Amino acid sequence: MLIRCKPIKGYNAFSNVYKTGKKLKTKKVFSSVVFNKNIIYNEPHTIYYGVTISKKIAKKSVIRNRVKRLLRESIRSVLKEYKDISFINNIIFVWQVAPKNSKDIILDNVLTEVKLIFEQAINIYKRKNEIICEKKWF
Repeated sequence: MLIRCKPIKGYNAFSNVYKTGKKLKTKKVFSSVVFNKNIIYNEPHTIYYGVTISKKIAKKSVIRNRVKRLLRESIRSVLKEYKDISFINNIIFVWQVAPKNSKDIILDNVLTEVKLIFEQAINIYKRKNEIICEKKWF
């Protein structure tokens, strides 16, 4: 299945994902995920993503921009790695730990955090569908 990724645009889109999404957290990243209700297999699917870091966390724009670039790149690489995650509709990543220098943060650190978030989302979706399937049989 072909999975494309596009950025979320607009303030209302971000706030809707925060309100309706499932909250996930690791040591450095907070995330909100909205799952698809109707999955159509064998068709291209678009996952909309958002990336943010607060000014309170990182005062310097150089650090904030580097973190956002690394988050975007790690999202793209994880989506290439996981082929069948068409059940995710929207996902927002909020970075919560700022390095003191922009060179202190590297792609490998960000990539591991993003992978953990996607694995948590996959596990939640699998557990949710198992419960629904069990209820249908009774």
